[in-house]
Amino acid sequence: MRKINIVIMGKTGSGKSTLVNTLMGKPVAKVGAGGRQTFENTLYTTRHNGSQLNLYDTVGLESNDALNKQTLHKIKKRIEESNWKLAENDINAVWYCINANGAKFEDVESTFINSLVYTYEIPFVIVLTRAHSHKYANALKDQILKGYPVCKVISVLAEEFVAGTDIHIPPYGMNELLHLTIDKYDLIKRMALGHKNDVLNERIAKLEKERAADIARKRKKAKKKIKTAATTAFTLGCIPGISFLSLQGPTIGGYSGINSVFGIRMNEDTVTEIVATCIFSIITLPIFAIPVVSGSLAKSMVEDCCNKYLDAVTEVYRQSSAGELTDARLTAERVKLQLSELLKKKEG
Repeated sequence: MRKINIVIMGKTGSGKSTLVNTLMGKPVAKVGAGGRQTFENTLYTTRHNGSQLNLYDTVGLESNDALNKQTLHKIKKRIEESNWKLAENDINAVWYCINANGAKFEDVESTFINSLVYTYEIPFVIVLTRAHSHKYANALKDQILKGYPVCKVISVLAEEFVAGTDIHIPPYGMNELLHLTIDKYDLIKRMALGHKNDVLNERIAKLEKERAADIARKRKKAKKKIKTAATTAFTLGCIPGISFLSLQGPTIGGYSGINSVFGIRMNEDTVTEIVATCIFSIITLPIFAIPVVSGSLAKSMVEDCCNKYLDAVTEVYRQSSAGELTDARLTAERVKLQLSELLKKKEG
């Protein structure tokens, strides 16, 4: 027998239990006007068109993050268990319920849906419950679709709405909800995959933005290290008879400072080797073909060496994973290679 497993989620008071009772054809889940009515995630089983319909009624989401995490953990466990037992044509889906009467789609709800879709690629339908007012339901639907264009939103009135003696609104939407979930399962599955791609792209964009901000902060700190090294070089350059090779000390200090800012481990011999290569490359340029070192020339040379090194380190940092950056030997080789490429470009 085909199994249709539906996890019913939503905040307290969102009408989850009313949906369950309507599908079960009898009051099996407690409902109420206010406060939590479901205190444990509960599985209900019935039949629908020859299939086994498993309804997993979950504890209402609250402002309590710890309780929400516990609820989500149990939901994920249930999904994992059902996934293991799924036959080829079985169904796993989530109905996320929102009270249509003036409610809003909040961040905590978005987080729950994103977590389930991203982890399990499980399709979902947002169900606007108690939708006796089409005006409120349509306004909420428009709000949701602005942020979630790759999802389906269904308005449902699971039981008759009665207001006074003159207003009787019959139930509607349940057949449409079941039809979408079961008969059009492939559609909501594809939409879930599209939603997952959107979530993934958002995460990538966020990580790239954070990475760029992190690099910008590090470069700003590194510039201060370069300024200190250049100031030291200027002082040395003012000493009569000083040679270019005497500028190796402040340049090493600048390189080491840059390494420290970026969290790059490199032994002193390696730093000295890289500095010597950089200084040699620079002093062989025509502009440095003069016998006397001045303060301004010394400052310019050290700044040039350190800025080139900073650019090399930045590029290596950008392209390397956190694990790769802990490998001192690998990082040093990459920095040397990148610096060599930058120096070649300058010579050219």
